[in-house]
Amino acid sequence: MEKDTLRFGDICERISEGDVSRKEETTFTTKRKKGYVKAISSGDIDRYIVNWRTGYIKSKLKKENRVLFADIAPQIETALDTGDFKCLRKVYCAYLKGIYKKYIKLIISELNSAILQFYYRIYFYPTRMSPREGNFRFRSQFVAKLPIKIPKDEAAKQSIISLVDAIIQKKKEYHAISQNIEDYIDFGKANLIRLDEFLKAALADFQVLSSLKVKKDNFDALRVKVDGDTAVIEYGIRRKVEEYEKTVEGEEVEVRGRYIIEWREAGRGKMKDKEAVEFLAEILKGEKRFSKAKSRALWQKIAEVKVPEFTGEVRKGFLNFRSAMKRAKELDKEITKIDRAIDRLVYYLYGLTEDEIKVVEKSVWGDKFEEMYGRLPSKEDALKLAEEVKR
Repeated sequence: MEKDTLRFGDICERISEGDVSRKEETTFTTKRKKGYVKAISSGDIDRYIVNWRTGYIKSKLKKENRVLFADIAPQIETALDTGDFKCLRKVYCAYLKGIYKKYIKLIISELNSAILQFYYRIYFYPTRMSPREGNFRFRSQFVAKLPIKIPKDEAAKQSIISLVDAIIQKKKEYHAISQNIEDYIDFGKANLIRLDEFLKAALADFQVLSSLKVKKDNFDALRVKVDGDTAVIEYGIRRKVEEYEKTVEGEEVEVRGRYIIEWREAGRGKMKDKEAVEFLAEILKGEKRFSKAKSRALWQKIAEVKVPEFTGEVRKGFLNFRSAMKRAKELDKEITKIDRAIDRLVYYLYGLTEDEIKVVEKSVWGDKFEEMYGRLPSKEDALKLAEEVKR
């Protein structure tokens, strides 16, 4: 795959760790002020775009295109910056040489591709952090050695660039959608009621397991499961997982602080108000205010959990939230479709056979191989999609 390739470092004027001075770093704030610009850290780097949420520093921006990549991540994550941000340390800034600047989107597509994820893991495996974290350190001296291929075929370049333009647009739209329900409902003004009161209004013939009325156990989580027209309320008990797990090499390493939730049924009833049940399921995901009183029965503790009453105003906000989540899910599927098309064209660019592609895919995706390889389009379908997104 390295035939007719260039090292990434050879096509860069320089690769720097951040682009702010020590003095500028001391001005960091989360509040916007006059003379301040957006600053990013490694957590703001998403594949292809910057998903900014860090803060501001007092500085000036220089409008130029560059490749950004995070210092620590589970995979290479490179983004295009057109001069909209200042980078704190732990964000590497790569500035391409003049003749390669026009191919920046093509180069980013290769850096983000499955084939270069595979290459980095094989050749720079020692940069992997602990098995538990699953992250790698992407130091500039290693990323600089990655092979980059600039095809002579202009049509091949433009097909990939068109897909990159599309995935950038889709990702920006995706991140513009708030996935926090509190941005749709003012919970500060909502009337809180007991969970058993909520269930009485939303469900018919709700039956509590008799054992819960006498058991004095505590619980750590609640959730709602829907089975046809029946809603099942479950409580979860947190349990520590095994103390050791096997690494890829077969060695055992100690794992600390990991827990799983064991779920058990509390009760069930027929749904009268499906939207209310869906709202409750969303609310209970973040509920943490649980009683630990040893003298109270388990169902008493569950029943007294406070949740917002499902009023007309709350319903309206929830429906807006649900609509936004539906659009986010659609965008996520579209992003994956484009991403996989880019992978297919990059595989072709590097001259891999289908058997070689399967080796890469199995290494990169692991347990998700069947699913993700199934989403990899043919070259013809990838080129067709590249034409469609141009319109």
